[in-house]
Formats: sequence, structure tokens, C-alpha cells
Amino acid sequence: MSDLLFAPQPVFTRVERTGPACVRRTETIRPGMCGPLQSFVATVGDWTWEAVSTLCGLDVFSARDGDGNPSYLAFYYYRITGGGDLSPADLTFGDRVTVDSRVFDAGRRSVLTVHRLSRENGPEPPPLELEELHGRPRPGCLYVENLNVWITRGAAGGNTGLIRSAPVGFAHEHLPKVPEQYAPRFLCARARDDGAFPHHGPPLGPVAPSMRIDHRVDPTRDVNGVGLLYFASFFSLAEGAQLLQWRSRGLEDRAFLGRRLLDARICYLGNADLDARLAVDVATGRSGNGSARETSDLVVRDLGAARTIAVASLTHRLA
Repeated sequence: MSDLLFAPQPVFTRVERTGPACVRRTETIRPGMCGPLQSFVATVGDWTWEAVSTLCGLDVFSARDGDGNPSYLAFYYYRITGGGDLSPADLTFGDRVTVDSRVFDAGRRSVLTVHRLSRENGPEPPPLELEELHGRPRPGCLYVENLNVWITRGAAGGNTGLIRSAPVGFAHEHLPKVPEQYAPRFLCARARDDGAFPHHGPPLGPVAPSMRIDHRVDPTRDVNGVGLLYFASFFSLAEGAQLLQWRSRGLEDRAFLGRRLLDARICYLGNADLDARLAVDVATGRSGNGSARETSDLVVRDLGAARTIAVASLTHRLA
């Protein structure tokens, strides 16, 4: 019999609890985790559910409310950020990363989770602090921040009448509170009211005419296993709109893939039914002609329901 059958097998995932609100995992990047931004977003979203399951006393994947209805830990705010020296596009097959995660108490029906990714062969990172996501990123690190709220379907069913409903067994009181200055709810409130996230620094000058892209919900691609419009598919909608606007400028797809993501934010304001017609409005600008940074502001609307269901902002450094 071949010795290969008895050779040590690689460990693709290792997870350990490192504190009352902390988890560390070591991951091998596999094909389904990288490539399109949606793949990375979905992977880290699963890590969020796993971290909350580990630290909050219930199985998030099968949570139910007091009436026995499925309760979903839905994404309300999703942010990717860092210092620019590690980007989702840098991760490829076989890379090993260390992921430090902390979970914060954001109320009876919500929870904030932050993740810090660094390459496994780098120096041992210190404990993760929220300040790192707000102007003090560590070199060689990539950060993801998720604010999630518990929801369930209302009595009428469908995806447009979702209601807040905490599940049985959700323990959050032992978690550290989200410091007020870092609570993303206020940022999301501004994005909802203004139709865009606030920008700091000089005003952005447009690099191309604004565009509207029509999109019919595709049940074979946009929907998750419980029939909701999948949170990660919003990133695909955003990137698809950016790409069409990029091509309208006469620029090549290879250059589009060569951009480095510096910051991405999405605030989810609602969901949509399977037959919904969506419109994605995209406006892209930069501060000064010589700048290598471009920011795209996007709004996703459900045309049938006449409401905004997401506001997004993505900033890239051009190659």
C-alpha cells in the first residue's frame, strides 16, 4: 500500500477560543474563498456566524425564535478595510492566514463582529483592538467589520416584510459593549438618509457619467439557501456596475482586476423578493486629476417596492 495513504494530511482549518469574546482561526485559502470579491465576502460572513455560534451560546445556523420560527443573523453593515498592503485580491489558492475575531454586544437583537486577517508566516499579532479599524491598521493586515441583526419572516412571508426577532438562547451580556464612537449604526443612519456614505477630504470629481444598471433578481445566483437575496450578492451587483462603468470609459478588464481595494462599505436596508427588478446607480470620482484613488458610490433600489435596499461605497487604488 502506498506510503501516501499514511502521510500527514494538511489541516485546512484550525479554530480556538482565545477569550470570552475572541476566536482565532488558521485558514488555508481554498478556491471557493477567493477570486471575485463576493467569494471572499461570503467566506468571512460564514466566519462571523461561526464566531457568534462559538461565543454566544447557540447554533446560529439553526436558531429559532420563541414561536419556533427560523431566526437569521442578517448582515446590516459590512466593511472591508486595511492599510492597503493586503487586499482580498492578494489571497489565492493555498495561502495560509491567521484570522483573529472579536464579538461585541450591540444589543438584544444585534451583534458586532470584527476580523483581522494576516499571513500565517508573519509576526505574531497582538490582541485585536477596534482602533485598528478606525485609522490605526497594523501593517500587513486586512480587516472586516460586520454588524448583524436578528430577523425572521413576518406572518405574510416573503422577503419584504422581515421583522426583528432575537432567537432563543442568544447570550450577549458577557460580551464587551461597542464603544459609542465606533458604533456603525450612526454611519448607516447617515448613509440611509443621504443616499451615500459620508466622504472625508477634498470633494470627488467625477471620472465618468453616472450610470444606472437594471438587474432582475436571478434565483440561480443571487439567492441563498433560505430564499433571501444573499448578502454577498450585493457585492457582485456593486462590482458588476463598476465594471460596466469602467468599460464605458474605454478601460480594459485586466486593469479593472489590477485595482487594490482600500475600503468597502455596504449598509443593507432591506431585502427583495425573487421576482424583483433592481436598479443599481453608480457614480465614481476621485479627488484631483493626479490621484490614484477612485471611490464609487452605489445605491441599490427595488423598483417594484419603490425603496432603497442598500447603500455602498468602494474605494480602490488604481494599478
